[in-house]
Amino acid sequence: MKSFIITAIITIASIGQLTLAQNIVNINENDFINQVWDYKNSPEQFTYKGDKPCIIDFYADWCGPCRILGKNLATVADRYKEQIIIYKIDIDNPQNAGLASFFGIRSIPYILFIDTQEINSHTGSLSVEQLDEIITTRLLNTSK
Repeated sequence: MKSFIITAIITIASIGQLTLAQNIVNINENDFINQVWDYKNSPEQFTYKGDKPCIIDFYADWCGPCRILGKNLATVADRYKEQIIIYKIDIDNPQNAGLASFFGIRSIPYILFIDTQEINSHTGSLSVEQLDEIITTRLLNTSK
């Protein structure tokens, strides 16, 4: 009976985590080129391929601040699910080495904020409140 209850609790907790992460999309360099910006063919001219503003989180599983940012991004992803897209790119994946090199990423978490016309970047973790502020003022051009 104890093991059944423990299994049920773990299952419920896992489902909750999946729900939080549903609005966050893991992509690789090829996905970035197809969905965000073909930086290989037009490295000097940013042309966003999406129709909603996005946040791109360059992270690694071993990175503590990345895990904190990931939880905060899950919170805002749920809040702004109809208005923005959040992508995550694992810099430890060899397929993503070109992106990390192109953006000159030397420290993580490294975040791109794209409002469909312009890219802004930030290095380091951000709180939910800081993410809310950036989303409302820079990405959506609204205030709370």
